[in-house]
Amino acid sequence: MRESSLFLFKAELLIGIPVALGLAVASWYNYILFHMLAELFTIVVAFSVFTIMWHSRRFLQNGYLLFLGAACLFIAILHLLHTLAYEGMPIFTEYGPNLATQLWIAARYVAAGSFLIAPFMLGRRLNLTVVLLVYTALSALIMVTAFTGVFPDCFRPETGL
Repeated sequence: MRESSLFLFKAELLIGIPVALGLAVASWYNYILFHMLAELFTIVVAFSVFTIMWHSRRFLQNGYLLFLGAACLFIAILHLLHTLAYEGMPIFTEYGPNLATQLWIAARYVAAGSFLIAPFMLGRRLNLTVVLLVYTALSALIMVTAFTGVFPDCFRPETGL
């Protein structure tokens, strides 16, 4: 048992150190590249949590895990839009840096709200279709308000955050 944990530790070092050095070099070379890689990591993790929940939903009796897994999908989508809208990315150039900040704040609100609501799902049977529809409507509302300028300003170039 001790040998296998030592092997895992060495494997983590062999992978972790080059990744950390690569990220450091990316941050020195181009901050937008570094930001995109860091955000993509969180997006992949969130999509992975959703995928694990989705494929194990028939076996899960716990509404808590189903609820948080569903939330992760929409948090990942908002994070992806934030990454694409980040200043310097050539995708949503006409919106400026405010859009990326709005989407980041909205993703944080969805995550915080989901973690606040999730304990109330403990021990309950959850209708996953309803949960996905509610998150779809909420995410669509967030996106429409952010892209139309109705969402409150989160960043102004002259004053900052």
